[in-house]
Amino acid sequence: MKEDRTMKGYVEAWEYINNPIASLVSVRDRYNRVVKFLQHPLALWQFIACGKDGKPLVKPNVKMYDFSMDEEKLYKDDCIEYQTALDRCYFEGCSAEPKKQSDGIYYVVWHSGAIIYVSWNKSKTVKDMLNNKLTLTQSKHQELYA
Repeated sequence: MKEDRTMKGYVEAWEYINNPIASLVSVRDRYNRVVKFLQHPLALWQFIACGKDGKPLVKPNVKMYDFSMDEEKLYKDDCIEYQTALDRCYFEGCSAEPKKQSDGIYYVVWHSGAIIYVSWNKSKTVKDMLNNKLTLTQSKHQELYA
């Protein structure tokens, strides 16, 4: 669901009129959060669900389990781990494809049919993604603009 930005603008204007100092502090804090966010170095987990080891997670599928007592718990744990990893992501609608290289595997990240990131490139930041028309996840949007 898209946020009604028009109403948000009225609320911000009203808050500024009633308490200009607090409003300016709020704007400054939001600005600082966004600037800090743009400086984050890129990593694969920002695009797709990855485990704590940084490797992509496979979305749990009922067909992957035989559902003995242990398997049911494992399925639930895998679902929670996958959802938690998805909630950590910064961008929506991305997919990754593994590629073999002489010194290991790297990942190519795709969005809307275009390559936007390669996991071996450690010098790029979130700011470098601005031209790719990526959509922030709901949780990241709320974190930045709350």
